[in-house]
Amino acid sequence: MPGHPAVAIPTAAALVIAGAVGETFLSVGWWLATVVALDLVSLALLRRALHLGLVEEAAEVEIGPAITCANCGATTARHTFCGNCGIALKALPKDRAGSRGEAGGRLQASGARAHRHWLAAFTAGALAVAALAVIVAVVAAPAARQPVCRPGVPCGAPPALPKALRRATPSTFPGYTAWTSPALGFSLRFPSQLWTIAQQGADGVQLETPDGSGVLIIVGAPQSQASPQALLNAEASNLSGQTLGFATDTATSDQVLGPGVGLRPGVGGVFGAAISSPQAPQTPVTIAIESAGDGNVSIAAVTISPANDPLTQAGIYSQADDTIDSIQWAGGP
Repeated sequence: MPGHPAVAIPTAAALVIAGAVGETFLSVGWWLATVVALDLVSLALLRRALHLGLVEEAAEVEIGPAITCANCGATTARHTFCGNCGIALKALPKDRAGSRGEAGGRLQASGARAHRHWLAAFTAGALAVAALAVIVAVVAAPAARQPVCRPGVPCGAPPALPKALRRATPSTFPGYTAWTSPALGFSLRFPSQLWTIAQQGADGVQLETPDGSGVLIIVGAPQSQASPQALLNAEASNLSGQTLGFATDTATSDQVLGPGVGLRPGVGGVFGAAISSPQAPQTPVTIAIESAGDGNVSIAAVTISPANDPLTQAGIYSQADDTIDSIQWAGGP
């Protein structure tokens, strides 16, 4: 029965389906164990089917005269298997008369040499095919991929929005206020509950936190008149005349990592100073300046925060970064 097509085909299909279904519903370990068990069942059924086929084939072969088995030397009837040792007589070499399984004859030397020649020819052909496959693989292999970017060098461009969305973006967020430079055309948005406009002009705006602890100054200039570095230097020089003890902050923990304005890479620097006010004379502050350009306009962003309150300083920097990143350039992102 295992060898009958009506039984073998549905059984094989059931084993394949069982393995596929187990992969979906079982964990990896249990599924592997299930596949091994199904393989063992398949091998057992295959062995049974092969044995059945050999037995049925043997039954169809007529029994011939007695011969001497070349394997064990016993006398057995010429048939499929030796009646003494059970070896397949057709698997034994032919004698000189061309019969298989009968003692007294082995492959002739010329036949052995012919087989060796065939083996050598097959080996040479296989090596030639393998060499051809290697050549084809080398020729068809794609060229080595070149990296799009190099470490430490900005590349690519920020995501671009349609012009209609670029103009509408600053005012589309609830709770945000939009501001546009009348002279230079760049725009930005800031959260109304965190920043208020203290001063503004045609080329820039100054924002302050409600308690006055943080200041964000966004100012621009035509790039033909001031490069990003020149605009940064100008803002630093301006602040040095308005504060006390203005100096560059060289501490590695205070540096600006990846300076940029409006999603464009640029230059930056960190400075320390003290400011005087009626409430707190000579209050130490940290001043971070970032500047970038798009080829037409240079924009500098100046963030001033208290130096003696790390928690407040971190909050001001986070709020300032959100506003600086929102800047839209007049010529597009």
